[in-house]
Amino acid sequence: MAGFELIEIDYDQTGFGEGHAVPGLQAQLPITAKLARRIPGPDRDDYFMAILEHPIKYHPSTQFDWTRPQPEFIAADANGQFLSIYAIIIASLMAGTQIHAGMKGFPVRVAYVIDHTVGRDDQLDFSKCDSIGWGTINDLDVNSRDATDRGRPIPFVARRSPWRGRRTLRAFLLRAE
Repeated sequence: MAGFELIEIDYDQTGFGEGHAVPGLQAQLPITAKLARRIPGPDRDDYFMAILEHPIKYHPSTQFDWTRPQPEFIAADANGQFLSIYAIIIASLMAGTQIHAGMKGFPVRVAYVIDHTVGRDDQLDFSKCDSIGWGTINDLDVNSRDATDRGRPIPFVARRSPWRGRRTLRAFLLRAE
């Protein structure tokens, strides 16, 4: 599964995460993304970083530490200061299930990448992300990939750089200079 669509988001039923961000994300759905890499975490090895087709506006809580993100991702609008989210972290919601090609209505945990250096790390550092909630995704590439493609690195070509003329976000996240 190279591409997926986040079609639903809900509050983390355990009370964890940035619940205030759920309505803002719901208003921006559906969101299309491409898997960039699998990244092991301290608690499990099946987290995936995905690059969004279009950035998400994230208005964090008033307690948010604005020194966490890189300054070029911070802006303001009529609702106050916000962070442009270009990547998310997803993982299957239920133990024993895996993100896979052909899935429809698949439940995942969703976190925003706050510090874009996370893509350079060997292990996922939770302090570089904000957990948002539980989502549902659909594979967008059900008919476009055959069985021989599965297991190969996932190709991604940035349509445009958010920095116009500077290196792409994918290069920034994945150390690909």
